[in-house]
Amino acid sequence: MSRLIGRRLALLVPQLLLICFVSFLLIQLTPGSQARARLGSSASDEAVAALEDELGLNDPWPAQFVRYLGGLLRGDLGTSWTTGQPVLDDIARRAPATLELITVSFAVIIVLALLLGLAGGFARNLLGRIGDKISYVYSLMAGAVPDFWFAMIMVFVFYYTFPIAVAPVGQYDEAFGTPDVITGSVLVDTVVTGDVDVLVSHLDHLILPVLALVFINTAPILRMVRSSVGEALTSGYITLARANGLPQRRIVGYALRSALPPIVTLAGVWYTMLIAGAVLTETIFSWGGVGQYAVQAVQSADWAALQGVVLLAALLSLLVYLAIDLVHAWIDPRVRATGGTR
Repeated sequence: MSRLIGRRLALLVPQLLLICFVSFLLIQLTPGSQARARLGSSASDEAVAALEDELGLNDPWPAQFVRYLGGLLRGDLGTSWTTGQPVLDDIARRAPATLELITVSFAVIIVLALLLGLAGGFARNLLGRIGDKISYVYSLMAGAVPDFWFAMIMVFVFYYTFPIAVAPVGQYDEAFGTPDVITGSVLVDTVVTGDVDVLVSHLDHLILPVLALVFINTAPILRMVRSSVGEALTSGYITLARANGLPQRRIVGYALRSALPPIVTLAGVWYTMLIAGAVLTETIFSWGGVGQYAVQAVQSADWAALQGVVLLAALLSLLVYLAIDLVHAWIDPRVRATGGTR
């Protein structure tokens, strides 16, 4: 296990370096002047040229990249010109809201996918087969619907048409006060401090964005669970287990453990993809997380902020992939024995 962790951590730095280079290069290839984007289309050419000299934008791009890397080594991601704050501070303040949203959504997704997938895989009566068909149709339908469109439909239906949901603005109603900041996650902080009023308000605001992400993103994992469990149930050792009269719960455990590796891989990848899904969802619900910050950075050509968001997403993805490898090693002893190779 230690050899596996060492191999993955050794690859972390060059992977981050490559991601930094690619994101920096893509921004360099973006048409238009960053200085003019900041000053506006009515700014004079002299003012634009002066700002470009001040920002070092006239230097060769390799020199700019080395300067950017030097800042990263010092923990400096640059300064956002729209907020006037260091990008690292902006991200540190907003990241807990995004991580809370995608983690809560992910937990609900996993529970639903496992319950529906196992129910479909072990369906033996008419009701079970009908439920399996319904889950199959849902998985096809949800995969064809954009998450931001579904989020807007939910706002229209549950807030505008039938006003049973709270206004899609922020993470809680500020009339109840401001929670003490411990982790930055309103859910965690209100639970720790026992701030019931803000907690209830936060849960009210959390329902619609979570449902929007859950409805769209449960489908791929559900399909994988159905497929993997169905394949496991047709294997010889499950047939032997049934023939020996093992109880159903043990058969379920054997089948699920056999089906876990592809499910774990897809679930881990999908957790990182929820960051992309949360970008527009956060904007629709004014969630105030990193996703909304990224949209504002694109709209205002705030490239330092955008590069910071890309770096955070890349780091989170690499850590999730490391976690996937560790879970695989825990599930399959062969992975532990070979240090991550099979």
